[in-house]
Amino acid sequence: MSSSPQRGQFIVFEGIDGSGKSTQVRRLAQRLESEGLSVHTTFEPTKYRIGSILRRILTGQEHAHEATIAALFSADRLDHIHHPDYGMDGLLDRGTTVICDRYLFSSYAYNTQSTPLQWVYQLNAEAAEALPADLTIFLDLPPAVAMERIQQNRTSVDHYESLDTLQGVYDRYQQAFSEKGKPEKIHRIDAQLDMDAVSELIWERVTPLFTTNA
Repeated sequence: MSSSPQRGQFIVFEGIDGSGKSTQVRRLAQRLESEGLSVHTTFEPTKYRIGSILRRILTGQEHAHEATIAALFSADRLDHIHHPDYGMDGLLDRGTTVICDRYLFSSYAYNTQSTPLQWVYQLNAEAAEALPADLTIFLDLPPAVAMERIQQNRTSVDHYESLDTLQGVYDRYQQAFSEKGKPEKIHRIDAQLDMDAVSELIWERVTPLFTTNA
């Protein structure tokens, strides 16, 4: 494996709530770092100013129309890409591999419960053009299994965590993959497998990004 490609690789994790994204992001980052790579992990909504507003909305501390939420996600994403201090594009240019927990397809799946999908595509068109993923890992988990995990592991649920909502989110993921998936290089991983097996399947998908850019 190459110690550092000229430009870092941009790897995105997608999946419904409860699919294990955060755990697998952490595991992948640790494994890449053990190979001598510079790695930055991040997530959306971000911890920055716009993302912090979104997090208050998603946890019920503030209220907003679904169209407003979708627009805030788009704004947070553009800031996440372009900000001169913490922007992902700058990190990638400096040779850092960036692993992001949620990105474009989360907006397509989650922000379209009551807003038109085509409008959400348009909201995110600039981000999709500016920074497509080099690889998108979709942790594929049935919504009923996801709800079981959420109920076992959480003391509270957020704005989108109900079985009916997660089923709709899952279905819209599939639609968006069909319509917008090609540039983002989608790979599905069965998230019902045990944690170690999921990690190994992810590693098999990630390794070619570096060996082909050596």
